[in-house]
Amino acid sequence: MKFDDLKNKAKDIQHNIAEKAEDAGKKAKNMEHNIERDVEEKARELDKKAKNIEHNVKSEVEEKAEDLDKKAKDIESDLAKKREELDKKAKNVEHNVKSEVKEKAEDLDKKAKDIESDLAKKREELDRKAKNVEHNVKSEVEEKAE
Repeated sequence: MKFDDLKNKAKDIQHNIAEKAEDAGKKAKNMEHNIERDVEEKARELDKKAKNIEHNVKSEVEEKAEDLDKKAKDIESDLAKKREELDKKAKNVEHNVKSEVKEKAEDLDKKAKDIESDLAKKREELDRKAKNVEHNVKSEVEEKAE
């Protein structure tokens, strides 16, 4: 009965490992999706601001138009830098999540293998005990038969 319990426990652990790995994968994808959405939203907001600045520049006198045009270019440059920074951060987060998921999966695999090893040892011990009992029973039967 204990062997079946251990076997069921090992199956439960393997199932939990698979669920945790799947959950971690879903979380990583969700984080990536959220980061991409935030980056796109910021880009739209900044693009909208740049268009408003451009519209105002066109209505100003030529001298102010040149100044505002320069500012718009500076904003676009900052936008590009911010996009690059966000892309780097997103890739870094993705890498970290993948590494953490892999590490946890490896830990869970090791635990599962340790449990399997323990089960195998206990199975061998039970087999040995069963053979001893069988041998003792045969000896008793032979003694009683004499």
